Amino acid sequence: MTRFARAFALTLCLGFAAMAQLSAPLLKVGPTRHYLVDENGKPFQLRGEAAWALAVQLTREDVLAYLDDRQAKGFNALLIEVVNVNDGYAANAPKNAYGELPFVNNDFTRRKQAYWTHVDFILDEAGKRGMVVLMSALYLGYNGGGEGWYAAAVSAGPDAIRDYGAFLGARYAGRKNIIWVNGGDFRPPTLAIPDALAAGILSVDKNHLFTTHWSRNSTGTDGNPSWLTLNSSYTGIDNIASRVLADYAAAALPTLLLESYYEGSLAGQPQLTARDARGEAWQAYLSGACGNFYGHHSIWPFPSDWQAALGSPGALSLAKQNAFFAGVDWWRLGPDADNALVTTDKGAGKEMLAAARADDGSFAVVYAPGGGAFSADLSKLAGKAVKASWIDPYSGATHVAVGSPFAKSAHAFDPAGENGKNADPATADDWVLLLESDAATGVRDARIAPLSHPASGFPAADARGRLLRVSRRSAAGTYLSRP
Repeated sequence: MTRFARAFALTLCLGFAAMAQLSAPLLKVGPTRHYLVDENGKPFQLRGEAAWALAVQLTREDVLAYLDDRQAKGFNALLIEVVNVNDGYAANAPKNAYGELPFVNNDFTRRKQAYWTHVDFILDEAGKRGMVVLMSALYLGYNGGGEGWYAAAVSAGPDAIRDYGAFLGARYAGRKNIIWVNGGDFRPPTLAIPDALAAGILSVDKNHLFTTHWSRNSTGTDGNPSWLTLNSSYTGIDNIASRVLADYAAAALPTLLLESYYEGSLAGQPQLTARDARGEAWQAYLSGACGNFYGHHSIWPFPSDWQAALGSPGALSLAKQNAFFAGVDWWRLGPDADNALVTTDKGAGKEMLAAARADDGSFAVVYAPGGGAFSADLSKLAGKAVKASWIDPYSGATHVAVGSPFAKSAHAFDPAGENGKNADPATADDWVLLLESDAATGVRDARIAPLSHPASGFPAADARGRLLRVSRRSAAGTYLSRP
């Protein structure tokens, strides 16, 4: 059993309940400017979910239920609108679940205390669970339309928005677990309103990072905002890896995949499966993103049946991924942009293979979404030999490729074929390959909540790394690594 296999077995058997009390992190840009660290310099990977309407739709009891579930699944960040409009999803907005309004007569300069006490509660409870809250302080709305505040902000003028920003900065400068988000599905023709909001916040609060949520297929540096301290990528389903790779290479700031598309169905948008949802995240992280935000169309607006979607296949897949990254030194990884590790064509779109290698050559990770064969140059890793382990990104099942460890030379891996389907009920064929140098230092123990899937087995592999179906499930229902 490899060191990672032992760690992942622990990952599936131990929960967050066994961890020490978490504290709210105050994040800043790390030393390589490609990832974030907390105030103690500890790397912090944003493993987030879009919870846009949480502040207006949920009671305090429901907030706690949501946060507890997401903490148990390894999420450590959420994206919310601080104030909402009645956009057809949050039907009573801008009122919250208690009927409280954020402003008097929608006047940004006149705030109502009771509403903001509820926002305080959300931040405090998230902080107790070690979660960062990305605060969309003034969501502008798609194309500046009725789903957001843009028209009202323009009517009120920059001075009123600056005043609102100063209120936010004064109220929240002392809280750690905040990243400010400017924009909201729209980058205006001029940045007068986003600039005013940022200026107001920064007049009091210089402690927190600022990022953007412009329109789809954008990057945070668009428009050259002077206040940007954390870049963002906002993509479609077919350009995640290419967009994040470009942002990683171009910006002197970490970049996160703030949004692509969400699991489930919504009129006018692609209907994503669990495979699509986890593929977005694997592509983002291995292309250099410092964070990813998953979403589900039955979660972010918090309709009456939102709790039924907490255990969706996509959420469970993301929990497995969160467990994986909790067990490796992910901050050492840099994307294989020059194809030095994976030497075959990586493909394109959502089927694009993504790979990353540690800066010390101790380990590498490859995500093969389409199950096709590929070659890896194992000489790019440190040590004298390389261990290879297959991971089912749906079930979390992990096993060593037969013939591993391999010599440090070019090696062909083939996860495809009839016997190469993973345990996903949708018969998805995506796989993760973990390559560990025999001098590996970047793979360590991880502990996270146990999760189960309705699958009954996972594949083994032959000497070429090709997958073969066998049944290996423990009596307790958790998946154990193959020795």
